[in-house]
Amino acid sequence: MLRFDHPRDDRATRRGRTIVIDYGPDAKGWTGRRGLADLLEAAGRHIDIAKIWALNAVLMPDDYLRDVVQLYDEAGIETFAGGLLFEYAWLENDIDGLIARLRHLGIGGIEVSENYVPLTDDERLAAIERLRAAGLEVVFEFGRKHPDTPLELDELDRVVAAARGAGAGHIILEQGELDMLEQAAPEALDALRDRDWFDVAFIEIDEARFPGQAVELIERFGPEVNLANVPAGHAIRLEGFRRGLGRAMDYPYFRERLAQRRRE
Repeated sequence: MLRFDHPRDDRATRRGRTIVIDYGPDAKGWTGRRGLADLLEAAGRHIDIAKIWALNAVLMPDDYLRDVVQLYDEAGIETFAGGLLFEYAWLENDIDGLIARLRHLGIGGIEVSENYVPLTDDERLAAIERLRAAGLEVVFEFGRKHPDTPLELDELDRVVAAARGAGAGHIILEQGELDMLEQAAPEALDALRDRDWFDVAFIEIDEARFPGQAVELIERFGPEVNLANVPAGHAIRLEGFRRGLGRAMDYPYFRERLAQRRRE
């Protein structure tokens, strides 16, 4: 029987991971209970981590969210809540309430971000350590949605190293930061792949620029690039791009396979 066998089919060992963003019942990707069950049946092996859109954890019914998280758990997919939930809790001075909320919903992780709420080095590290001590996985997002100046790689290295030292696992690079860096110094963007932490970093994409932006990142960094904020409904198409299949990238699989056949 014809199959498209590929090393990426082993989710446990593959490189090039995908974080989907779960907006819930939303025009950006319907992932209600039944929709999510269908998604996971068809595309679950291509999804590594699910990000529950930040404020859904306080806007949606508890029973619904617990069911959603359980579906991901049963599919072997980690979950974490987006960083704006952390920023909301920080502004309300209620990190304990955030921890209790995540435990109540069964969400295993939280993103620590600074999209709108800037933290000092000490505040950032204390927050990560506190959340880790509570048994939560911490995803650290570097950058702001609307930066004023291009990021500097030495500063990025310093902040990422400190965050990881405090217990953060995965790193997400804020899309707004990378857009500004590409405009100011595209060679610096290319240099990201040489950072010693790049294998645990995810580049955030803009769902409004799918598929073009995702294809550009795969062509720039290779099919093993980690991508975050992928709309749930695009998980299968993204996996196709990673394997060289897709009109948006003009099917490099066929060009490469034909060249190989001719050499044989």
